[in-house]
Formats: sequence, structure tokens, C-alpha cells
Amino acid sequence: MVPFGKVAEHIVAEPFRPFRLGLSSGKQLDILNPEMILLGRNSVRIYTSAGKNNAWEDVLLTHMLAIDLINS
Repeated sequence: MVPFGKVAEHIVAEPFRPFRLGLSSGKQLDILNPEMILLGRNSVRIYTSAGKNNAWEDVLLTHMLAIDLINS
């Protein structure tokens, strides 16, 4: 599980650096700017866009296994 504080550090970092969340399902979500993610007490809400579909995806912190910077 990725701790709440670790996710928060990445979101508010100055300058912001894109990062990737690895989930227990094997899925990976890229956070390319801080406006794409909302941090709650036990979960995050992530804005995703796949083609013409734009949606918010809720992910429990307990399902996050990794957080890594994306090399640009």
C-alpha cells in the first residue's frame, strides 16, 4: 500500500513531476498534472481520458502498490 503522505508529496511537489500509480489489479495510471488527481482520506479520484471517453476513476489507497516518477 502506498501511504497517504507519499501520494500527497507527489501531488504538491514543486515543480510537479508526472508519476505513475501501480494498482493491485496490474493496471497503471499516469498522473501527468496535479489537476488529474483528488486525494481523499482513503482513496484518490483520478481523471482518465481514453479516446473520446473522459471519466473519473476512484481508487482505494489499499489497492495502490507502487508510485514511480515518469521519466520524461
